[in-house]
Amino acid sequence: MPQALKQSVEDALEAYSPLRTSRSEVSVSAEDGQIILSGYVPSASIKRMAAVLAGSVDGVNKVVNDLVAAPDLERAVAVALASDDRTRPWPIRVRAELGYVQLQGSVPDEEAARAALEVARRVGGPKQVLSALKVGLPLQLVA
Repeated sequence: MPQALKQSVEDALEAYSPLRTSRSEVSVSAEDGQIILSGYVPSASIKRMAAVLAGSVDGVNKVVNDLVAAPDLERAVAVALASDDRTRPWPIRVRAELGYVQLQGSVPDEEAARAALEVARRVGGPKQVLSALKVGLPLQLVA
């Protein structure tokens, strides 16, 4: 029964074109009528829709939506960078896609670049954090 329920939920998710075409990584597990969704999706609306679709399958009595939406991941990393004294002054942009986070912008030295990577990696959620930071370029402090 759990395997059949899991397959039915996977089929319902696969039929949803925005989820299918986004290359999202969604894992489904099932136990006693409970479905757990995990993985990465590009938007909060796709995250919500995945839960609605899973919940509409016969036999599902509860959906735990542990999917991570890219904007939520970007926001969490950006807040962490803005909250850390070592990274707050620098204009670091955060981009996320399917669990991969990339840091972009300029920092004054390798120490600041390492600090940015450390802070971003401490945030729960990223599969991997990559740096595209430019080091040692003339900077203008952000007030």
